[in-house]
Amino acid sequence: MLNTSHETLLPLTEAARLVRKDLSTLYRWTRRGFRGVVLETIQVGGTRNTTREALQRFFERLTVREHIPAPSRPRSEKHATEAGEELDCYGI
Repeated sequence: MLNTSHETLLPLTEAARLVRKDLSTLYRWTRRGFRGVVLETIQVGGTRNTTREALQRFFERLTVREHIPAPSRPRSEKHATEAGEELDCYGI
């Protein structure tokens, strides 16, 4: 959570320049997130803001998630794949 008493606010336009991303990308990170991680922001008047520290936390969380193994496929999908392979063996 943003701590505005200890962190300096940074408008999303400046944050986008800082991380070299399009402004629309940062807005998407604030609304939908990326890989389950949402960028922390606060609305001040008509301006959406974040902080350098919030960006750092966002990227750190993404880095941690990269090291989590991907979930295995559902059984039904595995069975369908196996059945398809078996049918291929029979030329069907």
